[in-house]
Amino acid sequence: MKRWGVLLCVLFLMLAGCDGGGGDDDGSTEALAVPEYDLAGCWEVNEQPECEGNIVPDAELGTLEVDYRESFDASLGELEAEYVSAGPTRIRQTGNVLNLTDTDTGRQISGTIVGDLVRYDDTEDILGVAGTAEAEGTALSANLLALTHTYEFSADGFYGAVVCELRTKRIVGAPESCIEAEAGVPIE
Repeated sequence: MKRWGVLLCVLFLMLAGCDGGGGDDDGSTEALAVPEYDLAGCWEVNEQPECEGNIVPDAELGTLEVDYRESFDASLGELEAEYVSAGPTRIRQTGNVLNLTDTDTGRQISGTIVGDLVRYDDTEDILGVAGTAEAEGTALSANLLALTHTYEFSADGFYGAVVCELRTKRIVGAPESCIEAEAGVPIE
């Protein structure tokens, strides 16, 4: 989603899923625990999350690490602020399956809720920097999710990860434009 785009753009300029589980190899599947909550609705991050990250240069770039490490650390603050300023996320739920839509871009991600455990992941390739984003956490109530977002990336010359701890809250009285919009359609 666009939150990761900010970080990847900074990284690129500085330097030039779900595991598919749900079954055993023998083809049998286990029943998933019934979701404890219906998460359908619009959600937002309204408290700045805590993000930590690391970036590691290839061996031949090791002496340049100091040059871009400070810029990388500074970009984490921008990423934290981006979570709060981003548009809402629309969640549609069918049983254990979640469909999340970034209302700013219309980008969709699939996920699951099993009991109170929430999980979703995505892959992105922004400006040639490949990355995998994964979120895991707990539905603390029908209106509050505690999530850990992990983003791992790599490109020629470096690799790294960013981990953000955040709380996502249901938007009480969310506008109809968020709740009723067609799946994958950004809010205008």
